[in-house]
Amino acid sequence: SPNGTIKQTGRIADFESKVPVENAIFAAPSLLISCGKDRKSYIIDLNRNTRTQLPCDDDYVVAASQSPDRKQCAVAYTYGKVVSMPLSGSTTPYEKDFGTMVTDVCYLGDYIYVLAHDGRLFKWNPKTDSVTTVLPADGKQHAFCVASIPDKRKLAVCFSDGGVRMINLNDDSKGEWVAGGHAKLEHAVYSPETGILALSSADKRIALLNTNDLQEKPLFIEEHSLGNSKVKSMTFDNKGTLYAITDDNRLRHWETDPNKYASALAAMNLPPLTDTEWDLIMGREFTQE
Repeated sequence: SPNGTIKQTGRIADFESKVPVENAIFAAPSLLISCGKDRKSYIIDLNRNTRTQLPCDDDYVVAASQSPDRKQCAVAYTYGKVVSMPLSGSTTPYEKDFGTMVTDVCYLGDYIYVLAHDGRLFKWNPKTDSVTTVLPADGKQHAFCVASIPDKRKLAVCFSDGGVRMINLNDDSKGEWVAGGHAKLEHAVYSPETGILALSSADKRIALLNTNDLQEKPLFIEEHSLGNSKVKSMTFDNKGTLYAITDDNRLRHWETDPNKYASALAAMNLPPLTDTEWDLIMGREFTQE
């Protein structure tokens, strides 16, 4: 669960099917998007134990995002289709084909931000079917994931060179460009409790960016703390602890606030950290499995 506790084990939903599951994505803690090898996809509400088939049945699901009011769910497919599916009632789903490979979606207000593999970022209003282009194609690199930073009205767009472009959501203008890693960024999650943006990359590391001060050096969780494994999924709990599932089927978690380490040293009546010592702390990882 999002607060880091396991309430139950075993099956959380049981729907008879002879088709192997190809992909499963949590759009919210109780909302699972499942896609089988037959390319049929479903929204599974774990609270209600219900399953609803999505209208697209000719492609694989790559991303999903629940609307802030929890009434809709955006589901993206590999080759460009995005569906805004109602979660209750008889409202007709909205569907849009963006005609390009899609890597991620983010539902914000009445709009769905759609990230394309070529770096384009679209802003789609499902009700009016209006689309604007927030970012053009990059030409030099690809884009793989987005993360909402709601308390700062920003959207982080993550690229294959490890860079992150901040988008100002008030006017969709370009914001800061920051280095988030040394390789392709694959997953991004944000903690409003700490202001930390966690970015997992293809080189089996996790960068922790402090969005309160983007000039601050990021903290890196190195590959040996990940068991030399790649991150498959990440989430923060409500205290700012980062949880990650890696491809060796292990769940790991980290305390992500380096100020707590400095506070611990101060409690030992040690002198304040020098700049060099602070850099050492920011370069270490503190992990539990």
